[in-house]
Amino acid sequence: MNPMTTTTTPIAPPAARAHAADRALAADRALAASGDSLMARSRRSLLRPLALGLGLGLAALAPLAAGCAGKAQADASAETAAAKAETKEAPTFPASEVAVATAVTVPEQLVVTGTIEPFDRADIVPDVSGKVIEVLVDRGSVVQAGDPLMKLDTRQAALSEKEARANLASLRAQQKLADDTCRRSKELLDKGAITQSEWERDQAQCAQARLNVSAASARLGKAGEALDDGVVRAPFAGTISERWVSLGEWASPQMKAFTLVDDHALRADLTLSEAASVHAKLGADVRIAPIAARDHVVHGTISRVGVEIDPKTRGLLVEVAIPKPAEGEEAILRPGMFVEAKLAVGELTLPAVPKAAVTKRGATWRVFAVVDDKLEERVVQLGPDAPGDLATIARGLAADEPVAGKVDETTADGATVR
Repeated sequence: MNPMTTTTTPIAPPAARAHAADRALAADRALAASGDSLMARSRRSLLRPLALGLGLGLAALAPLAAGCAGKAQADASAETAAAKAETKEAPTFPASEVAVATAVTVPEQLVVTGTIEPFDRADIVPDVSGKVIEVLVDRGSVVQAGDPLMKLDTRQAALSEKEARANLASLRAQQKLADDTCRRSKELLDKGAITQSEWERDQAQCAQARLNVSAASARLGKAGEALDDGVVRAPFAGTISERWVSLGEWASPQMKAFTLVDDHALRADLTLSEAASVHAKLGADVRIAPIAARDHVVHGTISRVGVEIDPKTRGLLVEVAIPKPAEGEEAILRPGMFVEAKLAVGELTLPAVPKAAVTKRGATWRVFAVVDDKLEERVVQLGPDAPGDLATIARGLAADEPVAGKVDETTADGATVR
């Protein structure tokens, strides 16, 4: 039997074992550090897209957030304004200034339109032809009857007048000779020195001499008239409304030189419908107001009424005489103006309110009626003028209705009366 063989492993010294342990620990730490760095890089690479997406999302949500904030602020401002409006005191109107519409009787009026015309108008023309050498008036000049308006070149007329005067003088000398011959012829006839036929011949020559003088005198008068016609004069007093000639032009009887109107007295030409023509009476009072200044009212009277209805317009022409303005009063009416005429044809009963209760806003007249202690703005149509400080209402208000008695720009629809 063989003896058992035993193998043994050598054991390192303690210092060697400690050094090996330290190296193993350092290797483990290095490996651990390397693993940690790799994991960190992996996490960063994974988180970078997530962070980028989160940033873009927040950037996109920023305007929406701002808009939401702005809307919230606007809503808050609107709520604040509404709260202030609710807390603001509502407009009021004092009950002490409320008036009641009363029924009054006023004339029923027929309203028509017409045109202002001058009392007279004329286109002035010269009686003779000639060159204009002087113009003495212009548009707007006020003239009296007989005043010179312009002068023409009358040198030819002056020469003709001298010729006519000389011819007349010659014929008058011949007439004197003929008269003397006739007188002697009569004496000779009485003595029997000449025959009857010779005496008759001398008498015929005397008659012819008288006729020649008469004709020459007429020609002289015509030449003198032509000389006088070289000065064009106004046929009546008035105002020059238009001048049609200039210095140096050739004027003739076929061309008008001036337009003269007698604007010292005016008239209104009205055309009444066939139905309204029955109310046209001579002497009837008519209220005239220009369209351009309705507050300026003038009273006139019907001075002429047409004799027939115009077959084309079915209207009747009526003339209304308008008095002259008082001394110092400005003349508002002028020829050519459109006017509104009111002719009384009966009576009406209409509600009336103080004039201060009526106001014009835009193109319409308005009053503020009181309904359930609130002001209600109404568009109304005014009626004929009433006596005193009243205005009649033809449409839009009834009698006995309360209204705001004094209206100004602060009076508002819906104001509380208290």
